[in-house]
Amino acid sequence: TLAIQDELIEALKLYGKTQDDFLNLGRNGIISVFEKCPTIDTEIALAVSRNEQWDKKVKGNDSVDIAFLTVAIPYCDVVITEKFWVNLAQQRGLEKKYNTVLLSDLNELETIL
Repeated sequence: TLAIQDELIEALKLYGKTQDDFLNLGRNGIISVFEKCPTIDTEIALAVSRNEQWDKKVKGNDSVDIAFLTVAIPYCDVVITEKFWVNLAQQRGLEKKYNTVLLSDLNELETIL
């Protein structure tokens, strides 16, 4: 939560809660909160999956891709992106969880229209 700590503290204040209240939820409670926030859930899933790919070097553009997909996957009906990201998202069940069709080839779009 360090990357979003300031925003998290401000959001908690809106509900009369503190950072300690949040941390007292415990590991499972915190995970549950993040899973209920589609953009955070998607970002964590994709970043963790990308980092588990030991045979693929992390590229600077990966952060841009994740930022785009963090919004696109939970809120779009169809997302067209690289095969790598489609595979990671499908492995994490994001396609089913957010009822999003993930494609890696623009030509595939015709088959679902």
